[in-house]
Order: sequence, then structure tokens, then C-alpha cells
Amino acid sequence: MTDPFTGAVLKASADVAVKSADGLLTRLFGPAADELGQVLGAKAKAYRARELGSTVAEASSRIREAGLEGSIEAIPFQTLYPILEGSSLVQDPTLKSLWAGLLANAAIGDSNATHPSFPRVLSELTPREAQMLATLHARGGKLMWHGLRQEYAQTFACSHVDINAAQQNLFRLNLAITTSANDAANVECLSVTDYGRSFLAAVQGPSVVNNDRGDLAPISSSAA
Repeated sequence: MTDPFTGAVLKASADVAVKSADGLLTRLFGPAADELGQVLGAKAKAYRARELGSTVAEASSRIREAGLEGSIEAIPFQTLYPILEGSSLVQDPTLKSLWAGLLANAAIGDSNATHPSFPRVLSELTPREAQMLATLHARGGKLMWHGLRQEYAQTFACSHVDINAAQQNLFRLNLAITTSANDAANVECLSVTDYGRSFLAAVQGPSVVNNDRGDLAPISSSAA
């Protein structure tokens, strides 16, 4: 059974989405927009409730696996709302896992997970970018961008242009930076920023007892 507070947040989230959609429908379909809006509203609420429910279930499971049920505490509204809002819009399993990790860490009082910018940053990442950042972090240090770009393009079966665009978004979000190799000023290297490491720690969720959950899932060619 949903508690009143969570229920109110869910209703507010759904209402915002429905009102926004209704406005567009009015412009596109004129007199028929009212009926279409009612249909869309029902579907939007059901969809978002389903996606949010799966995220909360995964977060709960990860807290339980880590043996931290006793550490759960109320999440401040300003932290909880954007996490619920963002996770209810996501269906991709890679991104849903990150939202669940962020929610789990926030629920156990991890101060790193409560940074107000993290939900926004996560909402602006594609699955491909999240996987690129995770593998970059897992390898540590500075990695030569030329070889890394070729590897990513092959892994994701996409062009170098697509990989460059993903790299630039990681730069824009201050998750990664380009530097020069120590022994060659003209060799471009890529590394995760301090902010990026904090972000990854927040979205990876709590560490599982006797089972290090330090890395995100390996990059996959199915990531979009």
C-alpha cells in the first residue's frame, strides 16, 4: 500500500506530465484533444507508476542485499522528488539500475547521493554514455582517446561521430575531461573528473556485503 506522501508525489508527477501532454494535444488535434487527453492521461499514469514501482523494488532489494535495512531513513523532499520524477520516465535497464542505485543510497542516508545536481545529470545521460563513463572509470587513470573511441565505436556498432557526441555530453556534464599524456603533449587522453567519480559512487548504490558492487554493468552493444 502506498503511503500518503509517496502517493502525493506520484500523483503530482503524473499530473505534470498529463497537463503538458494535454497542451500539445490541444494544439495538434483541436476539439478532439479532450478525449485523447483523457486516454493519454490514463496511460501516462499507469506507465509511470509501473516504471517507478520497478525502480523502488530494485532499490529496496539492493539495500536488503547490502544488509542495510536498519539504515533506511526518510529522504528529504527536495532529494526524493527529482529521483522519483526521473526514474518514473525511464525504461532502459541500464539507466533504471542507476536510478535505483541513487534512490538506495539516498534512502540509507549517504550524503554523497543527495547532491541536488545528480538527478538532473542522470536524466541527461543516454545508456551508451553511462556505459562509456562506467568503463572509463573502471580502468582508471588517463586513457588514450583515439584507441578508446575506436573501441567504443566497435562495441556499440556506431560511428566515431556518435562516440564524439557522447564524449562531448560527458564533458558538458563535467563527468569526464580530456588531458594530455604525460609523455606526449599531442596525445589526447580521457579521464573521469572528481565530480564524475562522486556521481558514479552515488548511482552505483550501496556495496553488497562480501560482493563488491563497485562497477556498473559492462558496456554492451545493445546500449542506445
